[in-house]
Amino acid sequence: MSTLIVAALALGACTSTSYAQTQELAPAVPGEFIIKYKDGHSPAQLEAAASSELQTPSLLQRIRTMFGAESPMQSELNSLKALESKYDLQSVSALETYDQPGAEALFNETYIYKYNTDVNTTDVMRDYENIDGVEYIEPNYIYTAFKAPNDPNYNSLWGMKIIKAEEAWEISTGAQTVKVGVVDTGIEVNHPDLKANTLKSEGMGPGCPNNTDTGNHGSHVAGTIGAVGNNTTGVAGVNWAVSMNGYAVLCAGGSGSLASIAAGVNKAVADGNKVINMSLGGSSDSTTFHNAIINAKNSGVTVVVAAGNCWNQPQSQKCPLSNPTQRGSSDYTYPAAYPEVITTAATTSSDQSASFSNRGRANDIAAPGVQIESTWPPSTYQSISGTSMASPHVAGAAGLLLSVNPNLTPDQVQNALQCTADDLGAAGWDEVFGHGRLNLKKAIDAVQSGNIPTCSTPGQPPSTPLPTNPGGATNTPAPTGGQQVHPCPEEAAKGNYNCTTPTDDNDYKAWEAEFKQGVSSLSPWFEYIRKAIYN
Repeated sequence: MSTLIVAALALGACTSTSYAQTQELAPAVPGEFIIKYKDGHSPAQLEAAASSELQTPSLLQRIRTMFGAESPMQSELNSLKALESKYDLQSVSALETYDQPGAEALFNETYIYKYNTDVNTTDVMRDYENIDGVEYIEPNYIYTAFKAPNDPNYNSLWGMKIIKAEEAWEISTGAQTVKVGVVDTGIEVNHPDLKANTLKSEGMGPGCPNNTDTGNHGSHVAGTIGAVGNNTTGVAGVNWAVSMNGYAVLCAGGSGSLASIAAGVNKAVADGNKVINMSLGGSSDSTTFHNAIINAKNSGVTVVVAAGNCWNQPQSQKCPLSNPTQRGSSDYTYPAAYPEVITTAATTSSDQSASFSNRGRANDIAAPGVQIESTWPPSTYQSISGTSMASPHVAGAAGLLLSVNPNLTPDQVQNALQCTADDLGAAGWDEVFGHGRLNLKKAIDAVQSGNIPTCSTPGQPPSTPLPTNPGGATNTPAPTGGQQVHPCPEEAAKGNYNCTTPTDDNDYKAWEAEFKQGVSSLSPWFEYIRKAIYN
């Protein structure tokens, strides 16, 4: 798993600090960066504008020409071209959005830059951050699959029993009309237990093949979601019938680049999947990755992810609780820390927390993740452990709920799953199990009855809404029951949350206290904090 250590900064000291200064760099594809330009400031747009200005020069431009001065547009374009030459630009390509209006709004003028592989990442980022027309730049981070050592002697599907899948199957065993995307190492489409439920597996990353799985991990995940049931072969998934699409983004020893993963998420949305599972992650907080997930949820897609594994802990110890006040620290894993996803921790067959399962405020729900048997390329079965194995139980459950009611929204799916979970550990929500261990029978009963309860994860910041126009500001969600209408939203958006003084630590404390009470959901304030720390 890739790791990233973010400097622990006091809030008041980071409001004017650049991304490159606050974040130590995690593993990334050498020489590759994701760059998003402000509208009208990409090199192509600047070149077109400068050309137009030369053809029909204004009075101001004629005066500049007379004195040998450059226009601001030409100056910015020259600065960008100088950087391309300085760092030996190899190629540029637009981040693929697959013609989705929502994704195009978020990724307008976002490009993948490939420079010489020996460039200094910090230098490149600092130089681009100094150009006003650059909205953000980040390395093309590498993310990894969450998997554990194999134990081929364990051959019992205890997970299906403990989540009450057998009882749920009395109501539904799934439907081919429900599409589930597996963004992982791909799916072995010809596996005898997967073939009937798999539409395709598409190679999204460099060297990732189509219709096969060179890393095994994705096929194991897919088997838990939707191995064909009641066919006298191998195992059964949560869905006996479903339509799965694989997106191979982790191909180099179980790792993949940010660009490949974001493209995989975008393609999964474009292909009409209503559920996406990502049993992967890293400690790099990425705007590009987050935007892909925001677009997915705003497109009606339920995104389920693994909480992450802390394998470096001795088996006799539990993973330490993550620090709830340092969201970008190495204690957090992404995409698990993003508020738009259902983050899944792992449990044992005795309903204990798995020794490797990450803890923290990001956790929404728990599911079986120790010695889980599932499909394995090319045509066998294997038992492995990890939060990677817990996540597909929940993703599969989301698909099963949609087979009962295909009109469920992502929030309704999440509430049906987490609010009916069997409470474990401390009463109510906790940082170890989230709202509890998945109970599929209770969840499907709630959907079938139309009486879906609601609950929230304390301290979890609100989801980020879709921009109303490319490059435009976001809409603050209208308050609903239990949410607070802030008395000074415009001031709060600037950081002055308590409306009394310029931004200081007291503003942060007021915001945190209200999140703990579950009454605050002020998106602009969260965006202010995130941008202050990471940008």
